[in-house]
Amino acid sequence: MLVPHEPILLQLLVGNELKQAELFMEELKKDHRSQVIKLLSNLEIDDLKPGQSMDVLAELLLSNSTYFTEHEIPGILNYTLNINRIKIVLASASTQMLPAGGAASREFFPYRCAVALAEQLGMEIVEFPGDHGGYNSTTHKEFANQLHNVLVNA
Repeated sequence: MLVPHEPILLQLLVGNELKQAELFMEELKKDHRSQVIKLLSNLEIDDLKPGQSMDVLAELLLSNSTYFTEHEIPGILNYTLNINRIKIVLASASTQMLPAGGAASREFFPYRCAVALAEQLGMEIVEFPGDHGGYNSTTHKEFANQLHNVLVNA
């Protein structure tokens, strides 16, 4: 069972949604530090893991965003999913796929990518607790439980 959780597949977005996602990725490439600071300014103390300080989280996010902007964004912007090939593989193999998204990130383009993938494949999206990084957040236990349920009931 493949469970792509909010896969960043920009080609599946259309119109203004695609433009906004591309703009966000380009802005992130140019100045990821300010984007991380903006993200941190929206967090509340409840969003932190037990024992985690905002300073430690800031250092971690800045480090991760540096890697992300240097190594992952170029691939995201240049990748093209062969949706027809995916359909063929899913139809002819025992492998199943269930696109997923975080309930707290419905407004954001990664969630919309998951919805668009599900639509392209004629499937329903399954929601997980949390947001884009649900497994790495305060909802990690709920996320794990949902993943377990999805895998057991596949």
